[in-house]
Amino acid sequence: MSALSAYMTKASGKAVDTVTTIMNDEEVNPQTRLQAAMFLIKIGYERLDMDDLEKRIEALEEEAQDYQG
Repeated sequence: MSALSAYMTKASGKAVDTVTTIMNDEEVNPQTRLQAAMFLIKIGYERLDMDDLEKRIEALEEEAQDYQG
């Protein structure tokens, strides 16, 4: 699983570059360009949510550790 995770992390930069290229290519169908833009926005918001949840979980874990200890 760690090898898969490393591969996905490495490939994600290229994936974002590909979607960005499609979004910016004026020769690509406008609907496809819109979908690419919407995809990037969606992923961006999901990442923000994940970061927020991670911080909240860490804070709760610290509180629980302080309470136990």
